[in-house]
Amino acid sequence: MRTVTNERTGVVTDLVNRIPPKPGQGPITNEGVSSALSPIRRCIWTDHSVEATNSISYRVTAMSGDAGGHYSLDANSVSDWTEPLLVSGDAGGGLAAFFNRGTIILRS
Repeated sequence: MRTVTNERTGVVTDLVNRIPPKPGQGPITNEGVSSALSPIRRCIWTDHSVEATNSISYRVTAMSGDAGGHYSLDANSVSDWTEPLLVSGDAGGGLAAFFNRGTIILRS
């Protein structure tokens, strides 16, 4: 499960996933499914909820699943929060970059 904090508002939310909890389920609504119910099971993901000027930080919690496709949090594997990041297209020197998908890639 991936969690995001909006540093300006203090709101903490679970990121949504666009993959069904079990293979073959679907379709998923445009709002997605909470990553607490359908964990993100890939290395690349996109946070579609981010808007320019948001200040955000993320953390990751491992989840374990059973044969029935039910997931539970592994409370012993919660990562630390990332440093807050201001979302901006400003590249410095009078340059700005904008993307049509709002993808943010964090490096640790």
